[in-house]
Amino acid sequence: MSSTGGQVGQNTSIPPGSGQSRKGLSGERWFPRSAVNPGFIRPQMSSAGGRMCQDLHTPTASAPKLAWRHGLRYTKYSAMFLRPTFARSSLPADPVRIGATPLGRPSKRARRSGMVWERFARWYDLDQGSYEEDIPFYLALAQRTGSPILEAGCGTGRLVVALARAGYRVVGVEQMPAMLARAQAKLAAAGPRIARRAHLVSGDLRTLALDERFALAILAVNTLMHLAEPEEQAEVLRRIFTQLAPGGMLALDLFPPHPDFLAPASGELVLEKVLQDPETGDRVLKFVSRQADYARQVLHTTLIYDRVDAAGRVERTAETFPLRYLYRPEAERMLLEAGFRIEGVYGSYDLDPYDDEGERMLFLARRPEG
Repeated sequence: MSSTGGQVGQNTSIPPGSGQSRKGLSGERWFPRSAVNPGFIRPQMSSAGGRMCQDLHTPTASAPKLAWRHGLRYTKYSAMFLRPTFARSSLPADPVRIGATPLGRPSKRARRSGMVWERFARWYDLDQGSYEEDIPFYLALAQRTGSPILEAGCGTGRLVVALARAGYRVVGVEQMPAMLARAQAKLAAAGPRIARRAHLVSGDLRTLALDERFALAILAVNTLMHLAEPEEQAEVLRRIFTQLAPGGMLALDLFPPHPDFLAPASGELVLEKVLQDPETGDRVLKFVSRQADYARQVLHTTLIYDRVDAAGRVERTAETFPLRYLYRPEAERMLLEAGFRIEGVYGSYDLDPYDDEGERMLFLARRPEG
């Protein structure tokens, strides 16, 4: 997650046959298995076979059977993830209200305890914490620049720990306390020698002002996109520029807004993967909904994590937040206006040239000497 997250909404469940939409479901609450299969969805068994992928040692199950079990319409199966979807009509554009609290805002209980944020950080870390595809790239870049290194929006500490383990001195900045707590726990578990190399700071990237100057700054996977306005994105780049020492490098990793990538963002709720809670053995179902606002270049994104225990009860934790994507000319303009000199734009962590089929939009930019 970035240093500027979305809001967690109220705790609620949808009774079967209510006709209510699942879009924007937020917060967490236990509710019976029957509520997982709302009445507005009509499951359809598919003749497609195959076995689902092993996400964190998840027990295998046939894709159609899993779709049926959770009230989903099985439409497509790939080797990468299971993709049953809801009909678009089930996801209205307007906010849904249950009781007096609009969905998408935190309930009083959530605001008091922070429990929803803690649960979200836990499932987010289970989901994303083992991602390693970009680590060799950042280690190679760190070898080129040296320490100290700034990770802006460090989340649960995935890169901070990897860089500290490799011998680099790292400062991680994160606004969400629950994410920062998990990052601190990872450093403690790594041992005092590694933990001494890393320092975690609670802060907002839009007001970033550290005393130290850095040889390398990292805005990893889509972090800048969590700022919903172009003015905020530009301000973060200006702040990071001032944090770099002369000659310091910025690595900016963004989602590439190719039409083929944006087209699926139609508001459908997708079962993206099934994880397993290492503490309890319970299954954790990850749902994703993305609705594109092409005029504002925003993907309205909802992440839902449903933990299903042995008795079939479901605990739901969700967050809705905007992701503002940038096209290459706009990103280049922001970097140049912040004072950077752009050294390259790449389409992968292997530094393949950026083109219309690139997996990432990766910028390397430097603060000029002097």
